Amino acid sequence: MNKSNIHRTIMYLKKREYINSNYIKLTFTGTDIEPFSKCTVGANNKIFIPPKGVEEVIFPNNNLKDELEETIAIRRTYTHAGMDLRKKEMYVEFVAHGVEGPASDYAINAPIGAPIGLAMKIKETELAPDVNSYYIIGDATAIPVIKAILKSLKADVNGEVFIEVSSQEDYQSLNKPEGINIHWIVNNKTAEDTVLADKAITYLEAIGTDVTTRFAFIACEFSNVRKLRNYFRKVKNWEREEVSAYSYWKYGVAETKSEKERREEKNRL
Repeated sequence: MNKSNIHRTIMYLKKREYINSNYIKLTFTGTDIEPFSKCTVGANNKIFIPPKGVEEVIFPNNNLKDELEETIAIRRTYTHAGMDLRKKEMYVEFVAHGVEGPASDYAINAPIGAPIGLAMKIKETELAPDVNSYYIIGDATAIPVIKAILKSLKADVNGEVFIEVSSQEDYQSLNKPEGINIHWIVNNKTAEDTVLADKAITYLEAIGTDVTTRFAFIACEFSNVRKLRNYFRKVKNWEREEVSAYSYWKYGVAETKSEKERREEKNRL
């Protein structure tokens, strides 16, 4: 998709709402958001956060001079969590994991009215195909897209959802079909010792995945994505179109530095 299909604009923080102690929903407002109404809720977006001490959003531009580099907005990948075109509002949900990272710091501390850049590819995205059984595996960063997928499913489907969080306080009420089971995996060392893949695989091995039509959606840390993709594709011999797996982050590596490796992993067979 060429750049002409990407819409980006500057928005302003309107409201901060704590869903729980570690999860924040931010409401942004702006006048140039109509193109985003064509985007699927649950699809990826890009946010652009001004560095500390910079009061405006300066989008990355190859023509900018080196001396302006420290003022360029910091890019991060999040999820389109919804919008209200009538109110000129868009919503993004953040994991509040301290102030070391620019996105989490913004979510916790940015004053009302603070600017942020937002960009998306203007297209509809299929989050999950129409099948009988779903296996959805993600960590806290994937909760917004998991919500969107569950909301889109037919009432008579079945499946298992595994979500790794740092404490029971992170549990959320998720609207889902009756046949979908939610498994919360509590691990207070999620950053450096995620157990999501091992727990999910152990459970699936016990119950079996011999179903008529199926789909696995995986969104979590890089090493877990690799392990889960290998399980479904190589161990269980699922077809490529039956598995969608994407790493939102890699332990110990900044998003911009791990992006190429994570994209290559997504495109593996």
